[in-house]
Amino acid sequence: MKASRLAYLGPEGTFAEEALSSVKTIDVNGLETCSPMRSVQAVISSIEAGTFDYGLVPIENSVDGEVMSTLDALVFATSRCLIREEVILPVSFTSLRRVGDTSPPRVAISHPAALGQCRSYIESRSLEERAVASTAEACRIVAGGSETGLVAIASSRSGLLHGLETAEERIEDFPGASTRFALLSRELSPLAGSENAGSDVKTFFVLTPPEDRTGILADMLKAFSDRGLGLASITSRPLRSALGTYCFLLEVRAGLGSTDLIAAMKELSSLGCAVKYLGTYAAFEGERVTTPFAAGPAGSLPPGDPASVDALASRVLTDRSGD
Repeated sequence: MKASRLAYLGPEGTFAEEALSSVKTIDVNGLETCSPMRSVQAVISSIEAGTFDYGLVPIENSVDGEVMSTLDALVFATSRCLIREEVILPVSFTSLRRVGDTSPPRVAISHPAALGQCRSYIESRSLEERAVASTAEACRIVAGGSETGLVAIASSRSGLLHGLETAEERIEDFPGASTRFALLSRELSPLAGSENAGSDVKTFFVLTPPEDRTGILADMLKAFSDRGLGLASITSRPLRSALGTYCFLLEVRAGLGSTDLIAAMKELSSLGCAVKYLGTYAAFEGERVTTPFAAGPAGSLPPGDPASVDALASRVLTDRSGD
């Protein structure tokens, strides 16, 4: 039997490489090879083409949300890639410099998601941003070049691997942040046939409505709510064909073998929706949110206070009357 091969977002020292140790559905140590690649798109393309059997890529972080480049590649550039497992990794960022560079920091280099999670650090020091394919790539650039004033934003482990020195630790805006990774394959997960409908199994779909009309999204979501199927997430992405046309990415808390989920899919089909299946997998242990959500972003109307809605409406009407 041919040994399996895995590709991940490299080079050596990325958070993706670190997340490999938490993969459970395959024996990573028993693989023929684990190969780092320069981009998420390269990893996904290698799975789609069958060059590699598995791939590990980031799909979401707790600060900036979904990694859109990953999701767009899965939605628009694949027909065979499936998610078979999710891994959640706690992350902390360090600013790293080339040994001997004593000039004032002026440029922060990292993956766009990492730059987004260290906004306060970057802005407080008036640093220019330079996006690259991975945090480890940022370390490689800083370590191997002669340009002064560069800082890589990455893990302390990645800095150590590239011979960099630590400038500052724990520079992330929100301590306790985490990144979610997806293990990809062209094979169905063993959980694909699960009949469970609950918090322990999730199924990922892309739904494209047949038209843009009032109530179409409500009709689509009703197919799930009427059957007691919870949604872990919902995201819209432009279809790229015309402005205002979208598809919707949904994670449903149910296995593909659930009779309720099958019935929901049939209803969606009868509504004229195109349905793309992107995998079934176990919810990562500890992933379920058990604490209350925050009240909302600053400036939100207070929950449980309908009078605040009346006050806002009155203000709008008063402002309009003065036009």
